Amino acid sequence: MFKKTIALGISVCVFMLLYTSNVIAAQPRTVPPPHHDFVENSIDLRSLRLLGLGDCLVIQNGSAASVVVNGITTALFSVDELSVRPYLQRWTGSSWVDVTSRTFKQNNTSQVEGMYSYSVSRGYYYRVKCHHSASDNGIDESIYSYSNNILIE
Repeated sequence: MFKKTIALGISVCVFMLLYTSNVIAAQPRTVPPPHHDFVENSIDLRSLRLLGLGDCLVIQNGSAASVVVNGITTALFSVDELSVRPYLQRWTGSSWVDVTSRTFKQNNTSQVEGMYSYSVSRGYYYRVKCHHSASDNGIDESIYSYSNNILIE
């Protein structure tokens, strides 16, 4: 009888852990952001003479309340100066606000990439906005790109 009681107790504990974990997870503290809420580049990308691709990414660092922020800028050829500045942004419920940013620059190159980790608050949506810029022989170009948003639980 004692072994059956122990087995039943363990089964109840396992059941509670498995089926209540979603209830314990952090609930969003804001309404979700709109699906397409970013501002498009105001220039025709076909008119660019220096910049090629620009991209950015945000991922949760495992199960921690931390994210990895990444940005990459590619030029069409090696330029005098190339940079990427990934801004980590948090959704307030009505707008995106900058939380932090870092600038990564390189000279005489056709690609620059930067990555950093940052501690965040659970229950909020985050995304990355990247500023991509290139300079060569007196010509300056810049564009923005945006990552998808993620909810940190």
